[in-house]
Amino acid sequence: MLPTCYIRLDVSHLINMVAKWKCLKGKDKTLVRAFNLRCISQVYQMDTFAEIKYVMKSLLSVALSKTIGCTTEGKSLTSDVRMQYLNNMIKGNIDVKIETVINNDIDDVNQEVEYPINDYETNADATNWINWSNSILDSAKQIAKESEYGSIINA
Repeated sequence: MLPTCYIRLDVSHLINMVAKWKCLKGKDKTLVRAFNLRCISQVYQMDTFAEIKYVMKSLLSVALSKTIGCTTEGKSLTSDVRMQYLNNMIKGNIDVKIETVINNDIDDVNQEVEYPINDYETNADATNWINWSNSILDSAKQIAKESEYGSIINA
């Protein structure tokens, strides 16, 4: 069900808006900017909210992680796994995206979300959006925290 009021953004306007972010400008941010823009443009090709949530959580966890790579035991950090997923997604190497989402983020996919039947059952549709986006950010922060002691500094 669509909210009573929403803002429609097409791909080019969204990419243009993201490209103007000050944090992505500058000669030293060229690769970071390209990576973020490519990831965000891939979201438009997603079929389910589970895929969108996984990609956004992956993008945020990579952005928030101070390190990537492996632990001292040689195990890949979650932030590194997420970055590899995003790189493969950009390259087009992900054939069946939802299986990766289910295998790596089973708890999020299995959560049942109750949507209101009509607008009278909720105080505001924005509350659902805020809760959804905050849950993604909180999960990404947790992944970044777990990935503190990697072998490579995340530039």
